[in-house]
Amino acid sequence: MRAVFYTLRRLPAVSGGMEDHLADPPRAVTVVVVNWNGRERLRGCLGALALQDFQDFDVVVVDNASSDGSVELVESDYPDVRVIRNQTNTGFAAANNVAIRGATSRYVATLNNDTLPDRRWLGALVDRMEADSTVGSIASKMVFAHDANSINSCGIALDPVGIAWDLCGGLPSSVVERPRQVFGPCAGAALYRREMLDDVGLFDEDFFAYLEDVDLAWRARLRRWGCVLAPDALVVHAHAGTLGEGSPLKAFLLARNKVWSITKCAPGPLLRRWLPLIVAYDVGAAWFGVARQHDWASVRGRLAAVRGLPRMLEKRREIQGRRTATDGELRALYAPLALPWDVPRRYRHLTPLLRRAGVEIGPLPGVDSAGEVMTAPVQPVSQSAPGPRQRLRRQLLRGSARLLGIPGRDNGRVPGEPRLLVLRPDHLGDVLLSRPALQLLVDT
Repeated sequence: MRAVFYTLRRLPAVSGGMEDHLADPPRAVTVVVVNWNGRERLRGCLGALALQDFQDFDVVVVDNASSDGSVELVESDYPDVRVIRNQTNTGFAAANNVAIRGATSRYVATLNNDTLPDRRWLGALVDRMEADSTVGSIASKMVFAHDANSINSCGIALDPVGIAWDLCGGLPSSVVERPRQVFGPCAGAALYRREMLDDVGLFDEDFFAYLEDVDLAWRARLRRWGCVLAPDALVVHAHAGTLGEGSPLKAFLLARNKVWSITKCAPGPLLRRWLPLIVAYDVGAAWFGVARQHDWASVRGRLAAVRGLPRMLEKRREIQGRRTATDGELRALYAPLALPWDVPRRYRHLTPLLRRAGVEIGPLPGVDSAGEVMTAPVQPVSQSAPGPRQRLRRQLLRGSARLLGIPGRDNGRVPGEPRLLVLRPDHLGDVLLSRPALQLLVDT
């Protein structure tokens, strides 16, 4: 993707001092950007926010004790952006909470500093939120900075054993075009209703970072708050731009916070039914990480989770005591359970980022001078030659077809005779990927 250079426009100025600012009527949205040593990424993020079509918002940057001049950049180039300085790195959850508690707007948007929102992003989120008062949060369509044609996240997916992942991750951006219900939003680019946050609480600060959005989304679902994906709310994201994909700290936090989110939020009937599989999947994941990747950080994370269980069980009693959603309503929200060896496929699209781990990422490309997300032409997918296992599988399938009397690809078909194609989708990705192919068959 080509590099992009554009002039940054400042956000609208606020006249008068702090007293005048406090006396002004509150904006519709407060956009919270948490920063930790992300000076150059922050420059691009704030510049893209200045180009938004929807302008009824203010911006709060919460800086977690950066040492790279991030605060000085904001104060010099964006004097109308409010800065909250933390003396220590309090983490993503606590930093967002500080800004949310001080906001008076109807909605709060959380936005990673390593993102570039399209100019229609915030307006699309607000429009979707105001269309339904039962919706507590809106998910953005996030695409990768290194490949703006590929989806990074369309919100959160969660299965019955508590495994969460980015919905539609790795799929072409063009296949997700319509709004739909999702389990929850990725907090890297999300809009939250103030009423919902007052009802279910803010991010759990014990999590520090990672999966705090899953925990919040789960608590919202327990209270019957909905979540919708706004596919026209487009954001370019340098995934794991702060810590890096595959970093030991991230592995530790993910492992620990997964256990804590299940402990707090999984309803009793789900736990009683799925607890053996929850334990089996988690132990299997830990073993796989150690055996294949020498990942002892996730083991330490699970041990830390066990030490913190008494505190999480206390939170669980309060959360479950306020639950209003029925078991049937919650079951309908969970994604299908995958076989253990199929779980890594949910994260396969992150493999290129693992190869780039430790490489310094420069200023984000992806948004032009008009504030629109740029995409490159879609390149045809090159198919590699089948390996030995694939060839053996094909031979077995063909042999089985002959034994069962099933005609081959061309044998037994009368020219011009209608053909019937039967698909049995195993998950949403199959449906989304097959749609363009089915449309092509219909058109031809």
